Amino acid sequence: MDNRLIIYVEVENKAGVLNKLSSLFSRRGFNIESLSVGYTREEGISRFTITFFGEDIMLEQIRKQAQKLIHVLKVQKLTRENSVLLEFIILKLVYTKQTKDTVDSLCDKYQGKQIVEKEETTIISFSGNKEEIQNLLNDMPQSYILDMTRTGKVGMKKE
Repeated sequence: MDNRLIIYVEVENKAGVLNKLSSLFSRRGFNIESLSVGYTREEGISRFTITFFGEDIMLEQIRKQAQKLIHVLKVQKLTRENSVLLEFIILKLVYTKQTKDTVDSLCDKYQGKQIVEKEETTIISFSGNKEEIQNLLNDMPQSYILDMTRTGKVGMKKE
């Protein structure tokens, strides 16, 4: 059973908010699996998407404690059913006559976007759910991957 919990926390974009949120988790012995943060459409407001392992009762503790923090505006649980959850990955790949067909085929299959093409390398971005990103990595020959960076989840409620 997957005890992965995901919350989003809307905050005023102020110095120290990240530290306060991460301290809240560490004081309770919760390990954050992934944390993504970015601006929202409202000026001065940022949204954290935090993934961690635990039980729903832990989530409720975190939600209540986070809601008490200064600069925290909203804390909500995200699930597969009520949310859109995506991850992003950027890959720098070997791009030669020998690898081009495979790379192009996987780019088409996983709806990748070629960002930069240089002599014998290319940089491609992909987005999808965790399983889609993992399938891409499973299908991509490891010897083609020169470098990569991957985000944690970002999420938004459907309603």
